Amino acid sequence: MLANKVPEKWGTFYFSLKALSRWLEDLNERMDFFSKWCAKGLPYCFLISAFMYPNGFNTALLQRFSRRSFGANIVSIDRLDFDFIIIPRPVNDITEYAKDGAYVTGLILEGAKWNKEK
Repeated sequence: MLANKVPEKWGTFYFSLKALSRWLEDLNERMDFFSKWCAKGLPYCFLISAFMYPNGFNTALLQRFSRRSFGANIVSIDRLDFDFIIIPRPVNDITEYAKDGAYVTGLILEGAKWNKEK
């Protein structure tokens, strides 16, 4: 612990290369997100980085959309794709569910930089 490394046995909970201090912060954020979900019900905005396998969450969104009734037209999940719209407001200001898909926060960029102006 003095080396700020996640003990090997702890690392089996979820994969991370973070230092121990950041790993504990991340674990607390995850626990807080899921605890609120259990206590208050479905959130308006999902902390995507809290999921162990976020691709499963994304697939569930596609399945929910494809199973909707569009009259006689049913859209195959294989033909669907995501479209991302950036919403420039704090998570706490989101007080309704997304019409299609979901509002998410906690995306992590690797090898990239976010430019708020563009």
